[in-house]
Amino acid sequence: MKAVVYEKFGPPNVLHMAEVPQPEPAAGEVKIRMHATSVNPTDVMFRSGALKGRPFAGWWRPKHTILGSDVAGEVDEVGPGVDEFSPGDRIVGIMPDMEGGAYAEFACIEASSAVRIPDNITYAEAAAFAFAGLSSLFFLSRIRALEPGKQVLIVGASGGLGTFAVQLAHNAGAVVTAVCSEENVALVKSLGADDVIDYTHEDPTKRRDAYDVVFDAVAAGSFGRYRRTLRRGGIYSTTVMKPRALMAMALNPFRPSRRRAHTMIASGDAHQALSHLRDLCERGELHSIIEVELPFQLAAMGHRRYETGHTTGKIVLTA
Repeated sequence: MKAVVYEKFGPPNVLHMAEVPQPEPAAGEVKIRMHATSVNPTDVMFRSGALKGRPFAGWWRPKHTILGSDVAGEVDEVGPGVDEFSPGDRIVGIMPDMEGGAYAEFACIEASSAVRIPDNITYAEAAAFAFAGLSSLFFLSRIRALEPGKQVLIVGASGGLGTFAVQLAHNAGAVVTAVCSEENVALVKSLGADDVIDYTHEDPTKRRDAYDVVFDAVAAGSFGRYRRTLRRGGIYSTTVMKPRALMAMALNPFRPSRRRAHTMIASGDAHQALSHLRDLCERGELHSIIEVELPFQLAAMGHRRYETGHTTGKIVLTA
């Protein structure tokens, strides 16, 4: 089969098409004929060889030469013990943690990490919500942002995680303030933001004691910068486990204001969360925002666009 591979760490042009063996489903797995996946932060981190990704991607060379976490496609074959899916089913799921494998014609995933795609959702839309939607849901749930009346600030609201975070918090009844650039103000308002801060004209850290939760979906700031925007007992959460974020977490018990920093690897029951996201999409209460769809062979272009740091929604790769 054809796949986008990389044999060494480096810039986007290390990604190239190659012939590789087809995977075969093990017990409890399904083999999927891929239709779509998306470009995620972990893909870019692993491909570039960033130090924080080396424990997972490999210290000297890539351990897994095919990237990609989001899997959206058609069931081609089921492994032993799988009876919830049949060949021809349209499904979306997540690859095993940190292993990748979705930038290819075929991929195998555990049946328990997949759900059926409703008829009103395209493969591209399903691929867009798999990783980013799950991550946003896990983060917001852990920091108790999905509660009615909570004052929630979402930084990077027009990005891949941010567009889902705005919708999920709004649907849960939270009062959402979104941070984005001027050209995306209308978009994030349409997703449910109650207030929008255009960071090119206003510094969002200047609003004092305003929020119960600050969710930094692009890891653009720090607890130190946003601490005074939090109410007593408020939480700042970032998506990237940077050293300063870990240090801020370690100091939580010593803060008399009880304002806290939080960071983690987003994790939880993937099947339950995917089912929830799928149901929201089917009811029209959650929408995948896609900046561009590119064929697999232009994966390097997708990575270059992602690295600009100014994408709106998701970059999707299609077979």
